Amino acid sequence: MDETFESDSEKPIASPRRSLLRKWRDSLVFNKSDAPIFPTERSPVEETETRRVSRSVTIKVAPKLPPELCDRIIDHLCYDRRTLSACALTCRAWLPASRLHLFRHVRLQNPTIPSFLAILTANPAIGPYVEDVMIFTGSKGFTIPEIDQMKMLQLLKEVLDRLPAVKSLRIPVFFRISVIETVILAALSKSLQAIYFSGLFITDVRALSDLLASFPHLQSVSFSNEALWLPVVRTPLPKDGQGAAALPLRHLRVSVPPREHGAENFVKWLGWRFTLSDVRSASIRYGELFRSRGQPSGVGLLLSKLGPSLEKLEVVMPRDVRLKSTHWDLSRCTKLKHIAFPGSTRFKDCPVVRSGQYFFPAWAATFLSRVKTDSVRSISFTLNFQSNNDLRDLASIEEIALPLSRPEFRQLTKVEFKIVGRFELQIRRFIKEELPELYARGIVSFMTVKPHTRLHAHAHRRAHPEMALRVIRIA
Repeated sequence: MDETFESDSEKPIASPRRSLLRKWRDSLVFNKSDAPIFPTERSPVEETETRRVSRSVTIKVAPKLPPELCDRIIDHLCYDRRTLSACALTCRAWLPASRLHLFRHVRLQNPTIPSFLAILTANPAIGPYVEDVMIFTGSKGFTIPEIDQMKMLQLLKEVLDRLPAVKSLRIPVFFRISVIETVILAALSKSLQAIYFSGLFITDVRALSDLLASFPHLQSVSFSNEALWLPVVRTPLPKDGQGAAALPLRHLRVSVPPREHGAENFVKWLGWRFTLSDVRSASIRYGELFRSRGQPSGVGLLLSKLGPSLEKLEVVMPRDVRLKSTHWDLSRCTKLKHIAFPGSTRFKDCPVVRSGQYFFPAWAATFLSRVKTDSVRSISFTLNFQSNNDLRDLASIEEIALPLSRPEFRQLTKVEFKIVGRFELQIRRFIKEELPELYARGIVSFMTVKPHTRLHAHAHRRAHPEMALRVIRIA
């Protein structure tokens, strides 16, 4: 039998049904001059070898990270603006996380408002990413020409109209409240939860009341500097039962003005506009910017209006203020747990330098002697001694031993001393000798606070990025 048999491996794989047009379409190649080159016909054996080689080649694709890990990596770049901008241009998947950190905190100034408005107009999707707005444009007629001021306020209103998710508004400059400013800031009424004024000219009481009433979700209000109660037209406050209902409030930070600047009217207005008995944490400051010859009568009125919801209280006043003739009552604060006497430092959102020094509150013993509730758990003091002459205030520390030995403080679990300045060893030794009863209870503790310099601030941001205030300048 002379029949020859071909093995399966030697049979051509190419199908005879394949059309000539399809062959040429798959193998058509263009050179640089875009002139088509028609390849020569290949034999069935060459096609078989080419297919074998293509089947044996495997393409390795780089593994793809889950999107939540990519977002976490971008979160660690929250302070690197250039890197965030590069991430936003890398791919669409990285765009939301990059924009979240680029536009979460926005700082608006007169030169930057028009450029930021152009960005929002070209990219409306950026608006919902803005959550914290800091406005550095003043609204005082004697600082900016009136025509330029009105143009800038109009641009500011257009910017705020395009920000639907702002939760915090900070104004760290002296800001005049009138009907025009009320209309502009009311654009944030749908989402605003906290508003911070570092300086305020109250020229229209009704305008300020209407502004605060336009924020239904407002929880925190701050008047960092002493508010200047200088109404152009004297507007009497509404009587009880008249006007709008009082707004609920959780957090209050206020600098009470002196008596000659309308402290009594300012506190009365606070009590009419807000339900102060529902405040949970209060920070009350007095005499940091304006030194008054009189007594802090406004502080006493404000303390008397606080109620059973108060849990944390901070009080800052000049070291030599006299409280003996000032009357207030904290007996209603039955849930008060923490009392703090922090140092007189500048606010984070206010660049104004405070006048005067703060070593130790000599009035702290008088203040603690008037606390009538037994719910206090912790008390903290801030000590800032910079020279030997400042150590004379150490004598005031031993005076707090008597009020803290009262039955009202039997549930006290912590008395903390924060040492900011020098003489740390001397202060520790003096407190241990003068407060033996508190030491015997084991409730005295110390904490050393290093001076806040630019170098320390940079190192702190790298170690604790979530604790720093992230403010993005829109250039």
